[in-house]
Amino acid sequence: DTITNKMISSMQTILVIYLAMTFLETALLFLGGMTLFNGLIHSMSTVSTGGFSRYDDSIAHFDSYYIDIVVMIFMIISGMNYDLFIKSRRNGRRAFYRNTELSLYGLLLASGGIISAVVLYASGTCKSIADALFKGLFQTISAATTTGFTTADYRLWPMVLQMILLLLMFTGACSSSAGGGLKIARLAVIMKLIRHGISMRLHPRFFETVKLNDRGLASEKVSGAATVPFLFLTALFAGVFLLSFCGIPVSEGFSAGLSCLCNTGIGFGSEGLQSACASFDGISKVVLSVMMIGGRLELYALFVLLTPKYWTGDY
Repeated sequence: DTITNKMISSMQTILVIYLAMTFLETALLFLGGMTLFNGLIHSMSTVSTGGFSRYDDSIAHFDSYYIDIVVMIFMIISGMNYDLFIKSRRNGRRAFYRNTELSLYGLLLASGGIISAVVLYASGTCKSIADALFKGLFQTISAATTTGFTTADYRLWPMVLQMILLLLMFTGACSSSAGGGLKIARLAVIMKLIRHGISMRLHPRFFETVKLNDRGLASEKVSGAATVPFLFLTALFAGVFLLSFCGIPVSEGFSAGLSCLCNTGIGFGSEGLQSACASFDGISKVVLSVMMIGGRLELYALFVLLTPKYWTGDY
């Protein structure tokens, strides 16, 4: 498509925001005791929601609540819709008010973090309320924003918390953010579609336009939002099926495949934490690599490339 002045302005704004967050986080981490080099690479990894660290135990290596708080704040910002920052240039803070996706994003992070903290303390996994709160909030935010940093071995946590982390990985961050996953805007549209379908069964003559942020959505956008979860599940089960041929257990293949599709890096089998995917054979790594690329391209691009008509031009 033709590059417009508006698009160039938006890209420049995003670049400025990206660089500003990177340098600000680097400075704050440096003040918290990190070396300048560690602060820079962990900041770049946070803002891009990449989750890479120099250390096997990730952010837990620094054993600092201050560093945990700084990283959490910037993970949350990086998982937000960058369009809101662009709109805030014209509308100020009003751009963030009454935004359905942002509200749902905050609700998921808060509820997930509080539930995790309560379970960690009640189960005796964490000995203090402060430790449970920090570890629960940090891992919830890391999973929901698909960053993948860790401050604890979540594989030793109660099963209900591991399930919550899996669901948050699937949900992902906001649309137009650095995060991966299904995206919260699509989740909001799907929830409205479900409610609309139930209302139609109760009242056959019922009609209501699907809205997001008090604006009606075009039918193609609603259809697109409903299609992506199907593509996501298709890619996930196809990947798990291929991994099973390599002798990888279904449960381990499912968590590894979901982690790659969501670009999270969080795993619950031998692929978690220090071991990563080192124990997988070459074919398995190829399958997971394709899933990572597909997840980063939002799947539509991957499925288009697999369509014969795309290569023959018969469309």
